[in-house]
Amino acid sequence: MEINVSSALTNSINEKDVTVIFEPDGKRFISRVSIGKNQLMVSMLENVNGKITRYVKNDDGWNSIDIEGFQNSTMNIYGQDVWSDNAFISVSNFLEPSSIFHASDGADYKKIKSRKNSIDPEKYRVEQNFVSSKDGTSIPYFLISRKDMVSDGDNPTILYGYGGFQISKPPSYLGGSIAEYWLDAGGVYVISNIRGGGEFGPEWHQSALKENRQRAYDDFIAIAIDLIEKGITSPKHLGIEGRSNGGLLVGATFTQRPDLFNAVICGVPLLDMYRYDKLLAGASWVDEYGDPDNPEEWEFIR
Repeated sequence: MEINVSSALTNSINEKDVTVIFEPDGKRFISRVSIGKNQLMVSMLENVNGKITRYVKNDDGWNSIDIEGFQNSTMNIYGQDVWSDNAFISVSNFLEPSSIFHASDGADYKKIKSRKNSIDPEKYRVEQNFVSSKDGTSIPYFLISRKDMVSDGDNPTILYGYGGFQISKPPSYLGGSIAEYWLDAGGVYVISNIRGGGEFGPEWHQSALKENRQRAYDDFIAIAIDLIEKGITSPKHLGIEGRSNGGLLVGATFTQRPDLFNAVICGVPLLDMYRYDKLLAGASWVDEYGDPDNPEEWEFIR
C-alpha cells in the first residue's frame, strides 16, 4: 500500500492517506515485495503458480505490469536496485532448473544464466488439476508424466504430499532420479497442494489445524480418487509418499483408505501422536496438531 509520508511522520494517518496497491485474495498471496526507484515489484503465488508484477505510479495512479511467459513455474525476486528499476528474477519449474533473468523497464526480461538441465523437457508434460474435497473445497495438484502417457489405469503413480506448517509445494525442478528413472520408465509423479500448507496463504494453513486436521487427509484422498477415476492409475499401481509431517499424512490416509493404495513411502514419520510433544522439538508443534495431554484435544488427535 501507499502511505502519505508527511502524515506518517506526524502520526496522523487516516484513510485518505492510504492507497491499497495490491490485496491478497483466496487465490493469490504475497511472497515478497521489492522497491526500486520508480516501481514496486511483487512476487506471489497465484493458484500455486509463481507470478511477478511491477507496480508503477503515474498521473492516473498505480499501473500493474505482469512479467509473462512462464507457466507452472516458481518466480522469485532475486534482487532489485533501489536507484533504478533494474532487477534480477529467478525462475524454475518441474522440468527446468533455476535461471536468472535481468528485468528492465516494463515487462522486458533477458536470461543471463541457467543451471545445467540434466533432462530433456520436451519429453514430458506438466498439468495442473483441481478436485473437490469432501467438504467441497477445490484442491489443486500437479501431474508430471511423459507426453506419450495413456490414461488406461495402468500407469505406476507416486502421489506426494506434505500439508503442514504453512509450507508450500510450488513447482520445483525434478531433475535426477524422479525424472531420469521414474518418469522415463513410464511412471507418473503427482504433487498435492492440500490444506495445511501455505499455497494460498495463512488461511490455507489454518484451515487444517488441530481439530480440522482431517481436512488435509480428505484432500489427499480426494486427489487419489480423482487420479483413479480419470484413468491415470489404479489402486494396484498407486503409491503415496511423504516425509516428516508428510509421513503422518501418508500413514493416516493409508490407514483410513487402504483400498486406494498399493505402496507407501513413509519417511521419518510423526506417528506417535500421544508422545510427540515430548520428542525433540515436538513441544513447538502443539499449535499444529493439538495437546495430547489435554483430554479434549486428545479426542481429535487420536
